[in-house]
Amino acid sequence: MTAFMTPTTMPEWMGQVNRRLAVIERHRHGPVVEGDNSVTQRGEWFRAEAARVDTAITVDTAYVLVPLATKTDPFEMLDENFSFIAPRSGAFHFSAAVSVHLNGPNNGNVFAIVYDGDIAKTELRSTQFASPTPIWTGGVDQVHVLSGIVDVVEGHAYTLWCFVSSPGNVKSFQSYPENTYFSGSYLGGTGEPGPKGEPGPPGPAGQDGGLDSGWHYVGATGEPALGAGIVQYSAEATGWGPARFRRDGAGCVHLDGLLNNTVGAPPSVRVFTLPAGFRPATRQLMAVMANQGAGAAPTQIEVLPTGEVNLVYAAATAGNFFFLSAVTFMAEDALTVTWIPVTLQNGWVDYDTFSGNPGKHGAPAYFIDSAGDVHFRGLISGGTGTAFTLPVGAHQTDFTFMMTLVCSGGASSLARMDVVPDGRVTNAGYTSAGNNLWISLAGGVLSNPTGVWVGTIALTNGWTRYDNNWPPAQYCVNKYGVASLRGLVSSGTTSIPTKIANQAAPVQKGPAYQRAHLVGMQGPSGFNGAARLDINQSTALEFVGFVLGAGGGWMWVGGRWFFGD
Repeated sequence: MTAFMTPTTMPEWMGQVNRRLAVIERHRHGPVVEGDNSVTQRGEWFRAEAARVDTAITVDTAYVLVPLATKTDPFEMLDENFSFIAPRSGAFHFSAAVSVHLNGPNNGNVFAIVYDGDIAKTELRSTQFASPTPIWTGGVDQVHVLSGIVDVVEGHAYTLWCFVSSPGNVKSFQSYPENTYFSGSYLGGTGEPGPKGEPGPPGPAGQDGGLDSGWHYVGATGEPALGAGIVQYSAEATGWGPARFRRDGAGCVHLDGLLNNTVGAPPSVRVFTLPAGFRPATRQLMAVMANQGAGAAPTQIEVLPTGEVNLVYAAATAGNFFFLSAVTFMAEDALTVTWIPVTLQNGWVDYDTFSGNPGKHGAPAYFIDSAGDVHFRGLISGGTGTAFTLPVGAHQTDFTFMMTLVCSGGASSLARMDVVPDGRVTNAGYTSAGNNLWISLAGGVLSNPTGVWVGTIALTNGWTRYDNNWPPAQYCVNKYGVASLRGLVSSGTTSIPTKIANQAAPVQKGPAYQRAHLVGMQGPSGFNGAARLDINQSTALEFVGFVLGAGGGWMWVGGRWFFGD
């Protein structure tokens, strides 16, 4: 029988971590009194230890927050729940460590988080798995460390929690109090300011300050009006939102809403016109989820430099709804966007040059915004396999990323473009009557190419990770509040509708309205199908149907999904 490690036998590597943290604290705050780990200077900083926690936890949803309790805090800057009550507003640097022993079935994710209970917001989160292994079976010791600056609000309670995921499992949770601490300090102090230094050289002009416009609602007073025959689709549940648009802090425009086309006919129908400050420099052509008479199918949306948002393929039958959820592009009349041209290969060429309309969609290129996300533009034509290669820093290096893009062949045609770990962007197939006459790169976004993705999303109803060659279902949130997902999953229950995850982003606010996305899904012969996948206000993911001949197998959940509003 295996002898499990218990908190009474703290491993040496944990002791090493604790000694290193103690050295850092001494250098930050100066000498500490022997035996006193909770010290403050005029209410400007603190360091407190947690009491031991020894309990069984049941993660019966997507996650559980394990409470900690204060052990030492002689200057009373924390309450009994390990919560720092801010005595004044200002920039505050938090640091903390949670040292725990977990024992239970399967594996999961553990984080230390600082949570503002007054506004229900996670302010800071540790990196995932600071321990040698994430497997819990047989017991494992973990140390999770966080550090960061928060603009605290006077009177708000900032609590250190231990976040644990892995639904349906009962686990033994025990903490090492000597290695679990919470500390912080106001930046700037309260002393007299020193003499003013000489001014430094001017820095480069910023481009993200004040760019976030907040949501604008089409049809509201002073806002654009819906086009003739385009109406709010009210037959769905009240969770569906009206047409709206927003420019985020990076200058990227997001469209949203569920609409109905009642009178339109090809070749295009005006949806509305974006005002100045929200417009691209070239034509953007993207696929959106729709219901075109006979059933669910993609259709195409174009956004022009004049601000016109048009439904390119339009059936004129009541009930033909369409979503704006996936439409995203850079507002090139609000900031300077320096596109980096790509070098095409294997027969791929710039479609605009090939068709005699140079510059209409912009030469194929990419741009990395101030949040670190990678955007694309242009139409490529005529090749096979790898179209171009992205440099290091413009793509992920640990997995393959799939983009589902609109292509030639009809209203419902899609192309799959994979971004593989060495940066190659490769065509991997088409749906319906799709072909390589042209593929639009617009709307394709590689989120968080060099950052950390949050641990595995807990799937349900038989949906599971596809294999170890592709990433599991995960999420991340950029610094402007845009949440993205990634991951390849194997289908479970496919009755309509079916939840595949109860919470896709458990520590992030959900969208104000439900959103529908078009995602790639396996068909009878590989990639020749798609699926509709919805996310609701609590970030639950819901499978809503097969599209274009898909019939189960794998499904890609990646893409930009929502603002946490």
